[in-house]
Amino acid sequence: MPSFGNDTWRDVIWALQTLQVGHVTETTVRHSAYPFPMVPLTYTMISLTSGLDPLLSSVVTGFLYLIKLPLITLLLNPQAGRH
Repeated sequence: MPSFGNDTWRDVIWALQTLQVGHVTETTVRHSAYPFPMVPLTYTMISLTSGLDPLLSSVVTGFLYLIKLPLITLLLNPQAGRH
């Protein structure tokens, strides 16, 4: 799940460094709370596959998450859309 603001810049910078050095363990951006940096790796993978900048990858990920969340809510609870 995207971090939506609390660590977005750190995640984007971490993804950018990962793209520059080639491996997440070679980066200088680290945080002890995240031994496996899933969000920066997600931004890195989107950047590699789409050619987008890591910042735009975070925007795309957040946008898709905001679209996906109500759809999943309606699919999991079909009574939610009825009054």
